[in-house]
Amino acid sequence: MSISFKVTTAIICMALLLGLSMYGLQRLLVFAEFKQLEDQYARLNVDRVSNRFSVELARIDATVYDWSAWDDTYAFAENRNTAYVESNLYSENSGDEPRRGGPIGHGV
Repeated sequence: MSISFKVTTAIICMALLLGLSMYGLQRLLVFAEFKQLEDQYARLNVDRVSNRFSVELARIDATVYDWSAWDDTYAFAENRNTAYVESNLYSENSGDEPRRGGPIGHGV
């Protein structure tokens, strides 16, 4: 064996040992810290998305409630249902007697 072969073999072995030890250190130390940081970041983003969905759901719920309140009124304007009059159109001046007429009922 020549000296150049021995030196080349030694350099290759040292490079492999250095590469494996760097990989091991990064895997044990750096990877664990980055994984922890990514988990924290993911939890933060999941919380932000969840909060945004809650706000959007509350907004949609309010809008749907506003529009759904008109469904009975629209049906009443179409078919003059007396159940609507009895359950929704009470006069403040005459006690429990339903109010007949007005802008929606037109004298029902």
